Amino acid sequence: MTTQHASVSQRPAVSQVEIKTQWQSSLPGEVGFWHTWLKSKGHVWPEAYQSRVDPNLEFQWFIQPYCPSEDGATVRILDVGAGPMTALGKKWGKRVLDITAIDPLAEDYDRILADTGHTPLVRTIKGDAEALVAQFGENAFDFVWAQNCLDHMVDPFKALAEMLGVVKPGRFVMLEHAVNEGETMAYDGLHQWNLCVRDGRFVIWRPDRTVDVAEQYKDVAD
Repeated sequence: MTTQHASVSQRPAVSQVEIKTQWQSSLPGEVGFWHTWLKSKGHVWPEAYQSRVDPNLEFQWFIQPYCPSEDGATVRILDVGAGPMTALGKKWGKRVLDITAIDPLAEDYDRILADTGHTPLVRTIKGDAEALVAQFGENAFDFVWAQNCLDHMVDPFKALAEMLGVVKPGRFVMLEHAVNEGETMAYDGLHQWNLCVRDGRFVIWRPDRTVDVAEQYKDVAD
């Protein structure tokens, strides 16, 4: 395995209040991005658009091993930070995929979906990744998925704890994110955190803070 090392910028410490203020001020830009994406049917990512609107898209092969189930079973899945349309496939043999897609901007997404003439296969509902247990209760899902969203959050560590709280014991939370997106985007807009592997350890960091994720959650998860 090739180890990924982050190059840390010399930046001043930023408080949670400042991160939240930046997050709130960046929300209109996120809505604008998705409006353009929907209106243009994917903008420069047309294949991603086509996969999201395909009712027969196969449930992703690399996720299937982490959702142990038999044909005929109903698999309850939570997609955190799903955007206006979940990217998860809707078909998997004879299983029923019960996908709950959440995003704090769900109401804005309903507006731009209507404006661009889209009816999503799975309607995204309003939800806060940092308050999942309050919304859904403990041990509510067979699988939790989060794609390109932890780096956008005010408190990704609270969000991870909440994801672990709503997934059933012995089941999985899976994350798919770009490496060190905060650094790549110069901490512009919603990109406030970095995810990477350092010396074989998964870490989430900013220039003023680094957290070893496995160590942080060792009492509740592997």
